[in-house]
Amino acid sequence: MRCRNSPLKRLFKTSTCAEAWGLPHRDLSLTTKHYSTIHQAALFSTLQCRQIWNHPFCVSDILTCRWASAILLFLKIRCSWFNGALRDIINEMHHGRFRIMGGFQRGSSISFGLVVCSLAVSLFVMSCAGLQTKDLVKNPEVAVHDVRFSDITFESIGLMVNLAVKNPNVFGVRVAGYDYDLKVAGNHFLKGEQPLTTSIPAGGDAAVDVPVTMNLADIYKTFSSLAGADDAPYRIDAGVVCELPILGKIRIPVSKEGTFPLLKVPGISVKGIQIRQLGLSGAELVVSGAISNPNSFGFNLQSIRYALEVAGSPWASGLRTERVAVAPKGTSSFSLPISVNYAEIGMGVYNMLTSGRSLEYKLNGDVDLTTTLEMFPKAKIPLDLIGKTIIQK
Repeated sequence: MRCRNSPLKRLFKTSTCAEAWGLPHRDLSLTTKHYSTIHQAALFSTLQCRQIWNHPFCVSDILTCRWASAILLFLKIRCSWFNGALRDIINEMHHGRFRIMGGFQRGSSISFGLVVCSLAVSLFVMSCAGLQTKDLVKNPEVAVHDVRFSDITFESIGLMVNLAVKNPNVFGVRVAGYDYDLKVAGNHFLKGEQPLTTSIPAGGDAAVDVPVTMNLADIYKTFSSLAGADDAPYRIDAGVVCELPILGKIRIPVSKEGTFPLLKVPGISVKGIQIRQLGLSGAELVVSGAISNPNSFGFNLQSIRYALEVAGSPWASGLRTERVAVAPKGTSSFSLPISVNYAEIGMGVYNMLTSGRSLEYKLNGDVDLTTTLEMFPKAKIPLDLIGKTIIQK
């Protein structure tokens, strides 16, 4: 299908380029006969191409543009004007208004035109240094828009790198994927890549998110020098792969540096079990414990959900909501008051409480914390303690 008003149609259809593009007659140096011959040769070459823009750029499309450039150069039209004209042609092709179909007309002599156009293409490449492929097809621009931490726990930290991709071309491009190389403390730690099918319209932009998850146990294992550090430097080198007409796939690099906190799990221990009140039907006990903070930020112990077993028997379970503040690099105490009913557990409990023997215990549950670290406001850590203790009177 042909378009009546495409730039290439107007270029070849009119009697002179001056009438088609509004150029002064002094820019033309060919006779009408020579122009007609070149017009015929270029038209035949164009009709030979059958590529439609909906598919990737192919040799036939490139040849079509070269015939047009050859004619324009042979007519001594300035490169700056041709640059705009060729952009119009590519833009028309992109929007589906330019279609190439048909074939050579039988019995037509085009040898002179082909020779002239081939010579003109050679002269164009050598003499018109100002018109490069990059002037017509520009690389998309990629910049780091934002870096934020996400899904933070005492076990891992998520790093989300938001990239802004801008398309400066008059036609759409496609983002085919991205890759990244994460370095921690100057050493390679993680690599990855991800295919994409994001389309960016002409003159538009798009966001590309690069998520990276760092396992803290792997960091401490890989970099022993960071075991006692409070934070670590990182550098992420990423690349966005775009598909462009003529140029094909290109990778546009971008990088970002910063630091991230090295979180460490608080330590929880049981200091002992004391008898507050010992009766004939039950007893009131207190489990004393301590929580230590190895981090450079403080936190508050908000609640403890627990289940206590002693000598293999379940003694008590419950929720303790006592708030306990723990300073950076500090240690604080907590207590869990429990009630023991002999009728529910058995009279053997009374003998355990009064024997003075060392008893094995298990304390399971979880602990809720709120921290002073802005990016890590809340945390939950498991409670899983096993040990032996003598119940104190």
